[in-house]
Amino acid sequence: MNTILTWLVSNYLPLIISVLAAMIMKYIPTWMDKALAWMEAELKIKSGSATQMLMAKIMAIVENVVLSLIQTTVDNYKKTGTWDAKAAQDTLNTAKDQIIKALKDQGIYDEAIKAIPDLVSWITTLIEATIAKSKIVKPSTQIISVPPSTNVPIPGSTK
Repeated sequence: MNTILTWLVSNYLPLIISVLAAMIMKYIPTWMDKALAWMEAELKIKSGSATQMLMAKIMAIVENVVLSLIQTTVDNYKKTGTWDAKAAQDTLNTAKDQIIKALKDQGIYDEAIKAIPDLVSWITTLIEATIAKSKIVKPSTQIISVPPSTNVPIPGSTK
């Protein structure tokens, strides 16, 4: 029984993981659309194509800052074993500061405040969404076949 289970796991686990990841990735856009709709309604964000373009710019800035901080600050904290609630809060504050600075540097901060009255809350929500998105395992584009071990018989084989 253990031999069959080992064979099944070694041969079908990559397939199962790929299928589960694909199913999760299918629903991410739906969840993100619902989250954006909620943010627009909750934060009273003005609609319109200019606002949507502005939001896209802000979202790109947020993603760049968050991914940069994950690769540098967060990874360093984790390597040294000092990642805790205070480090997380400090990193969140650093991300907000860098994002607002980038908005000001690009000359879109005032426009963003007019379009999104509670800009800091919206940015915080985007930061959290970007972090969650970065933790999701991307499905593989190809299925990896793991050959069975030489000492594990294949069910139904004559060996």
